[in-house]
Amino acid sequence: MDIFGIVSLNTAQAFLSASIAIVFGFIGALGIASIKNNKNKSIFSFIYLLPNMLPTLVVIIAVMEWFTFAGKYSGFLQTVSAHILLNIGVASMGIYYLMQKEASGKLQLSLFEGASQLKSLVAIFYYDLRYQVLVLFFMIFALSFTSLSVPLFFDGASYSMEIAIYDAVKIKSNYGLASLLALLQFLIVLVLSFVLLRNKKQSVTSKSYDISSFGVRIGLIVPVVASLYLLSSVLKEGLSAKAFSYLDSDLISSLSFLSLKTAGLSLAVGLLIVLFFLTAGLLYPLLKTRKFLLGVVAPSSILLSLLIYPIGPISQWFAAFKITIVLSLLFLPHLIRYTAESFWQEHFKTHQSGLFLGSNTLQMWMPVYVRRALPMALKAGAFAALWTAGDFGVSSFLSYNDFTLALFSKTVLSSYKVELGAFTVLLLLLVGGLTAGLFWSLAYVSDKKLKL
Repeated sequence: MDIFGIVSLNTAQAFLSASIAIVFGFIGALGIASIKNNKNKSIFSFIYLLPNMLPTLVVIIAVMEWFTFAGKYSGFLQTVSAHILLNIGVASMGIYYLMQKEASGKLQLSLFEGASQLKSLVAIFYYDLRYQVLVLFFMIFALSFTSLSVPLFFDGASYSMEIAIYDAVKIKSNYGLASLLALLQFLIVLVLSFVLLRNKKQSVTSKSYDISSFGVRIGLIVPVVASLYLLSSVLKEGLSAKAFSYLDSDLISSLSFLSLKTAGLSLAVGLLIVLFFLTAGLLYPLLKTRKFLLGVVAPSSILLSLLIYPIGPISQWFAAFKITIVLSLLFLPHLIRYTAESFWQEHFKTHQSGLFLGSNTLQMWMPVYVRRALPMALKAGAFAALWTAGDFGVSSFLSYNDFTLALFSKTVLSSYKVELGAFTVLLLLLVGGLTAGLFWSLAYVSDKKLKL
């Protein structure tokens, strides 16, 4: 195995994916900036972020549909294409928020002083926001560099360290090589993080001003077309006559059992996430814990899987338990930023007031924190349940058979039964959506009771 070649191609893949996503992100940011109405802006923001919220299999089906090139680097290019589709919306919204939250005042001032929109944007991004854009680039680079699901499907053993580790364990049973590659991958990401953080500049959040005059409506096209193309691809293939021709009594029975197992795994991960956010109220007030929770980043999925792989008996039930643990740990950093960070910061003020009045953390936990945190925790569980339904990367590494809809879909897509694979993806979206809907309904009820 040529380790240097794998690292080089893995770096090139991540660099290309992040660079092109950032370029399209600038265009998409100008598109969302052109919208004045907040309701419309929320709708387009959801459309922008849709590829990142949908299961990776949806993106894979879209890439398979239009990418028919077959050659030495076809898997490499398919992986880059999938990562670009996954991250265009994230890059667009990230750059837009930088413009809105940190530079809108300076942009308005430059217009007042007579500078053109283009000149103002170039100057602001070069002098004020280049570090923040670099951090966004690194985030997408790291996600692409440590991606497991996409290169696993597109046979990425020659250009992905994650798949080289996967093959070393699952095929060659060479734990020494797997550990070496995992350590090397960790050190590369760690060094890049250190270089960025060493030169970190303090972000300045100023009063937000209207920046719609800097927007360009045509910029909406790229992220919106990407999202709509993903949806249309999976719907067209999954609801085709050929997809239904595969369905016989045996397959329907198998899909029914797989649906129940997928729902069970989704519920388990969702409940574990809810439990974490509820118990976090006991530890969050501690300074070191607070800094850790707000600063933690998602670890490599293959590294976590490698650490837990040798533990316990060889059984599918125990494998499902390990998958639940790994997926929960992978989702937590994202969910903290999406759902919990602002709530925790607000609760900390309430907690400090309670301490001043003579109470303590344990006394305030159940009547104050749990009661207020339950809607937030259930919403986090809803996201986790939906994402779990679409996982096949971690599950492929830790599982001994295709026990979920995502694993079954990966298998049939690998056999180029695209229509059946797409039908299964639609089914897992339904199962994941229903499971997530259960958590969301409970969150809605608990939120209503909180406001009574």
